Amino acid sequence: MSYRFNSLLFIVLFSGHCFAQHVEYNFGAGSGLYHYLSDKSHRMSLSYSFLNTSLGYRGPQISYMNDPNGEKSGFSFQFFAGVKKVTIHNLLWGIDVEFQSLQSKKNILYVFAYDSSYASTGHCTLTNRYIDLFPYIGKRILIKNMYFDITGGFELAMGFFNSQQFDHAVINSTGQILQADIKSKGYGHNAMDGRFRLQSLTRFDKHWGISLGYAWGLTNLDGQNDPNHSHSRYASIGINYVLQKK
Repeated sequence: MSYRFNSLLFIVLFSGHCFAQHVEYNFGAGSGLYHYLSDKSHRMSLSYSFLNTSLGYRGPQISYMNDPNGEKSGFSFQFFAGVKKVTIHNLLWGIDVEFQSLQSKKNILYVFAYDSSYASTGHCTLTNRYIDLFPYIGKRILIKNMYFDITGGFELAMGFFNSQQFDHAVINSTGQILQADIKSKGYGHNAMDGRFRLQSLTRFDKHWGISLGYAWGLTNLDGQNDPNHSHSRYASIGINYVLQKK
């Protein structure tokens, strides 16, 4: 019994020495380019769309986009914090928790009103905000005094917040301006988005570094039963501050 206990203790201590050299905590912020991609049959509707409005109808004027997902990028940003373990063989694994505000844009070419349609000029911006969990594994490469962490994993973005859709269109024939600012969990809101992400972190000194990432959305954001398919893409850059604990 004593032999087995000593053997088990040796394995645990040896494993801890080999596989948990130290722990690092990282904090940072960043920005990037976020947009949607689709299959060929649906791709044209990502580049432009039309604005529905109750113009000409008695009552309050209501405007909204028929499909707010866009192939152009708006202003996106994120804040993040995380923890990782680094082994003596420079293998690493960890998890980041992020707040993401991701925005896409698309053009408005037509306004469909109560009684007719009008050629128009304008744009729609759609912003979704997420709490994102990014567990990952990877490898650290050391070159002189620089650290290169190459990681990959599956991230889960959870849309607990209302989406924001801002529409601005000008009717070409009359110059009339139509605007809408819609905050809701309705059409255009993404409740959840699963993505595969590759990321690199380059550290120039003990604490500061720059991260680059690219995420491929795997979730059909038009809805699983929708024949169209829209998937998110996000290229990001961030500034990281790292604290190391032995």
